[in-house]
Amino acid sequence: MNSETGAPSVSPPLARRRPTTRRAPPVDLSQDARRCVHCLLQDPWFYHPRRRDREGAQGAELGVRKLEVCVDCVAYAPHRRVDVRAWDADYAYFSFYKVYGPHISVLYARRASLVSSLSSLGHHFLRVHDKPYKLQPGGPGYELPWGCTPVVPYLKSLTSSGILEDAWLAVARHEQTLLKELLGYLRSKYERGVRIVGDEREGETRVPTVSFVVAGERPIKSKDVVAFFDKKPNVGIRYGYFYAYTLVDTLQPKLDVDDGIIRISLVHYNTVEEVKRIVEILEEVLV
Repeated sequence: MNSETGAPSVSPPLARRRPTTRRAPPVDLSQDARRCVHCLLQDPWFYHPRRRDREGAQGAELGVRKLEVCVDCVAYAPHRRVDVRAWDADYAYFSFYKVYGPHISVLYARRASLVSSLSSLGHHFLRVHDKPYKLQPGGPGYELPWGCTPVVPYLKSLTSSGILEDAWLAVARHEQTLLKELLGYLRSKYERGVRIVGDEREGETRVPTVSFVVAGERPIKSKDVVAFFDKKPNVGIRYGYFYAYTLVDTLQPKLDVDDGIIRISLVHYNTVEEVKRIVEILEEVLV
């Protein structure tokens, strides 16, 4: 992470007077698909800015436990700016292959958290108390970190200004044009049984990872929709629960969790013409 990245809009802080467990409510796909929890940074149960004024004397008075915030940015980082300083996060991580790099993960840890909260994965005789090396159990694969170095220059090259902030703004604007085409079509197929899992309309907090199912009187298994796409050239979509097993398992009407939902993942280098091609194939599937 570096200081050139910026901050998205963030949600209000969690109440911190007592431990809390979040349960995903059942989502009735036949009535209100929009109630589905979307687990990006806009959900306050997955991220909130730290409130320093709740610590120290005031925190002691309220009996507040020391909390540390860990942000999973894996679904967010390909689409929006990541700024751990603005978020005031203790930890943040994502996979670089999601951000146009090699298969390696990256973790930001606040130095105070690195010192006080994390134990070493290395040998006991290594003096790594206050160093990132404490999370490195062995020698690094040098080619993978080196493979990450072109990512930021690539992102900066997306606009003529060469400024990273401008690049992310351009990415967000373009992604909304892709979403408008795809979400508009899926909404038009409500009577056919198409239910969007997540926000049904484009907007600044809506990234172009679109999940849906085909339910109703003539349901189609998610795997069968994907199998149909697999027969078409130059288009790839996937199905399953995508590590959100509990959430998919709570959807109503009840789904086969192993069949899961259909997911179409778009990014900034996709075109409106490619989205129209996806729509054409969906038209064939949904006859």
